[in-house]
Amino acid sequence: MVSLGVFVGQEIDRFNGLLRVMRNSLINLDKAIQGTVVMSMELEMMFNDFLNNKVPIPWVKAGYPSLKPLASWVADLLLRVEFIMSWLYHGPPSTYWLPAFFFP
Repeated sequence: MVSLGVFVGQEIDRFNGLLRVMRNSLINLDKAIQGTVVMSMELEMMFNDFLNNKVPIPWVKAGYPSLKPLASWVADLLLRVEFIMSWLYHGPPSTYWLPAFFFP
């Protein structure tokens, strides 16, 4: 395996970890809003972050460094995941978008 293959594998693991944290927290927040689980302090803070267009703390801890507000952060995340998916399915690109990586 070439070193770039190891690198992209590590990036995929990091993005999958972030997406897993996002999915689980959103599922729990949805359940808390519906009233099927207790609204914890962490979920309440996450809800308030959404109202204030801030990236929730659990996502910041699992994610990459960024100072963007929530809306821009999500749009950026989608572009990054699309770049990594393209690399995975179509092979290494001819040019690399360095900000797409967790630790460029």
